[in-house]
Amino acid sequence: MELADMLGPWVAIVAFLVAIANTVWVWMSQPGQLAKKQNEELNDDLKAHDRRIQSLESDSRHLPTKEDFHKLVEQFARMQARMETEMESMGHTVRRLDNYLRSEK
Repeated sequence: MELADMLGPWVAIVAFLVAIANTVWVWMSQPGQLAKKQNEELNDDLKAHDRRIQSLESDSRHLPTKEDFHKLVEQFARMQARMETEMESMGHTVRRLDNYLRSEK
């Protein structure tokens, strides 16, 4: 027998085992690569959300608070009372002028 005839089946067996090992390695590493990709996407999303939250927090510092709105409501109530008083006074003045003009004629 020749050397090629003796080694032929062994080479085929080794090639078959290498192919199986390669298949198993690819099959086992596939979920890891997928998980790594998903993890990177989630990290990117998390960074984007973090930037949005920081932007909202910095903007909210300049917005009026509940107490500020309460002060505005109180000021509007005082202004309304003052305007009602002024309107009553103006009404009295207009009536007096009307009475004066009607009485002179």
